[in-house]
Amino acid sequence: MTTALKRSISALDGAADAGAASSKRPHLHAPTHDAAANGNGAAEDDEADEPAYRGLDVYRKEAIYRHLLEARRDLARAERRASSLQASWDDTQRSCEEWRSLWDTLLQDLQRLSPNDADLSKERSILASRASGSSFGSIEQRCAAVRRALHQVASQGGAALDQASLHSRLSELSSESATLRSQLTSVVSERARLSDDLEHLTAALRKAERRADRLASPTVRKTERPKEEEENAREAAAEAERQRVAAQEAKQAEEERKPVQLLPNGVAGAAITPADLEAERNAAAQEVSDALAEAMLRLDEGDALRAQLQAAREEAEQLRREIACMPDERMLETPCYRELHTHFMAALEEMERTKRVLEGVEEENTELRTQLIEKSTTAQEEVSGQLEELRSALKAHEADVARLRGQRDDLSAELSERRQRENVKLTQVDEMKALLNAREDRIATLRSEVRRAHMTLAARSGDEAALQRARGAQGEDDVALIEELQSRLKAAENEAADLKRQLDARSSSTTEAELIARAASLQEQLDALKALLEGASSGEDVQSRLQDYTQKVATMRLELDAAAESTTALCDEVDRLSAAYADVERLANAKVLDVVHAEDKLLRLTTEKSKADNKYFSAMRAKDAVDAERKLALRTAERQGKALERAADAERLLIAQLAAGEREGALRRRAMDEQAAKLVEAERDAKLIRIREAEALRAKTHAEARLAALFPQQSEETRALAREREARVRLEKDLEKAKRDLEASTALASASAAGSAIKARKTSTSDADTQVDYLNSLLRCSACKDRYRDRIITKCLHTFCSSCIDARIQTRQRKCPHCASSFATSDVQPLYLQ
Repeated sequence: MTTALKRSISALDGAADAGAASSKRPHLHAPTHDAAANGNGAAEDDEADEPAYRGLDVYRKEAIYRHLLEARRDLARAERRASSLQASWDDTQRSCEEWRSLWDTLLQDLQRLSPNDADLSKERSILASRASGSSFGSIEQRCAAVRRALHQVASQGGAALDQASLHSRLSELSSESATLRSQLTSVVSERARLSDDLEHLTAALRKAERRADRLASPTVRKTERPKEEEENAREAAAEAERQRVAAQEAKQAEEERKPVQLLPNGVAGAAITPADLEAERNAAAQEVSDALAEAMLRLDEGDALRAQLQAAREEAEQLRREIACMPDERMLETPCYRELHTHFMAALEEMERTKRVLEGVEEENTELRTQLIEKSTTAQEEVSGQLEELRSALKAHEADVARLRGQRDDLSAELSERRQRENVKLTQVDEMKALLNAREDRIATLRSEVRRAHMTLAARSGDEAALQRARGAQGEDDVALIEELQSRLKAAENEAADLKRQLDARSSSTTEAELIARAASLQEQLDALKALLEGASSGEDVQSRLQDYTQKVATMRLELDAAAESTTALCDEVDRLSAAYADVERLANAKVLDVVHAEDKLLRLTTEKSKADNKYFSAMRAKDAVDAERKLALRTAERQGKALERAADAERLLIAQLAAGEREGALRRRAMDEQAAKLVEAERDAKLIRIREAEALRAKTHAEARLAALFPQQSEETRALAREREARVRLEKDLEKAKRDLEASTALASASAAGSAIKARKTSTSDADTQVDYLNSLLRCSACKDRYRDRIITKCLHTFCSSCIDARIQTRQRKCPHCASSFATSDVQPLYLQ
């Protein structure tokens, strides 16, 4: 331990020397993997850069060493206790062997007293049977068998018992039993008090040992009292100063006590004559002779006293030999022996009663153990049932989750199919739109052709109004144009039909009016011919003109026929276009209806999709809820599993505590028996000591009387001896004081040497105080700078005080004050720096 403390002191001094030059605060949360990666050289560089770590490391090592010392002391106590328990076990084994020999002796006596008695066969069989060491029932059966056998033997003896003696014996035993019970009560109370005192003393001893270990640690002393060395040095210097002042005062007092020779003023010194010197020498010789005579007288008296003392010692030795060789009869008649015998019998009775109490306690322990086992079995069954229920609930939740997942997959498949159908329908609608656009283009082309044809017809017919109407019909609607043409066609057909009917009617019955009309028409034709022939000078001109007109008429008729044919073709084309238009219109209407139906279906599908999405999201929420319930069930099962483990641990702990309690009870009973035996022995010793003290007082009184008769001047010698004793006591006190002064001077020298060494190591006292304050600040909380660190966050390994951590947990600001990393309540653990 001394070597370890020296190493710790040197490490701390080195930390103080290096810390005086470095004022940078080290980061305790620095990662350790860099140091491990860089190797030993990096670690040495870190120690050189931050020497305060070595002081903290020494502090921790000394704390571990103190724990090891305490564990070693606990181990020594446990070994002593184990040895005492082993001794108790050996005593118990010897007692069991003695009891077995007693049973065998009783069996032999019963067989010898009544070898052929059938009534004692049961008792003999019980006594002959071998019982296990832990079976108290067999012992009770044997005791009962012994009582019955003794009663049977006594009844078969036929001898009349003395009732008076029995009653007297009974009264004696009753009084003795009452006395023993009172003594047992006092012994039990004394044992309880001694047990409490022993526990308190043991706790105080452990506390004192820990305190001594902490005081023996220089690091702890420097941490708790950083200026202890300076105070010790100042105290030693003050003590040395006080001793120096006391020595000066003593020297001054001694000089003052010296006789002062008084001389007259102006005289250097009086001269001493030879006569004065002779007179002084004669006086001194006379004093020496008187002192020698007195010394010789005292020497003779001392020889006489020594002779008397030797005689008294011989007489006392003779008396001791007589006491040592006292006969047994006289020893048995002594009251001390009778009292000892009484205590011995009482101790035997107490042992029997203690055994009975022990049997009862062990039975009670057996019942308690049985109840504990039953309760633990019941608790395990209940917990197993709860676990099965939780497992079944978890399986049901998992089945629901699987069902919801299947429904989600079905809905997803249906949604994808409906999307595909919608895509097909949209494609068809696009195709119909393309067809409608092509039809519109075709209709526009045909409309332009019809318009050109109308214009051609109008131009050939010379109908200017029709030409203008055809030109103005460019921006009109095709449907309106077709309807107008159809109406005109129908009007022309009706007019032609009317004219035909009139012609038929005229041809059947020619009237005067018809003739007049025909004559008018002929007249018109004649007028036309006259107009044609008016410019002709000859018949050839007329003929040529007639041929030209005839040719023009034929051409016109051909054009009229062509126009009629083209009109017919155009009408057919219009009919065909009308039919195509009707078909396309019907198709378009059908497609429009299909599109409307597709839009309705799309809207319905969109609604169904929204519903499916809602169902999907509700299913997902249900799934999340089921997952949360499953996780909660798992956490509950885990907590219950941990609770089961804790219950099992508690059960094992309780069983171990019960066993320890039983062992402790046995040990306490054994200690109680030992204390009772010691108490009896102490009382016996006390009585013997009192008897011896009385005898010694009597012998002292007798010797003093003899000495007073022999030496009348004993009182004066006694006073002289008392004075010598007091002088010796004073000398011893002076010697002790000198020893203390020597020790103080030695301590002062060591303190001065330590102070010089400290001054050699440290540059100045201020630097040492700064280093001590810095080391103390390492142990204080970095958040409040007031309290010491006693909590550690295991997530980031930063340490703070419990108040700061509790404040952050209560305000839900669960972030490290240093690195701002979040932590949980379970990440906060206590930090031990001892």
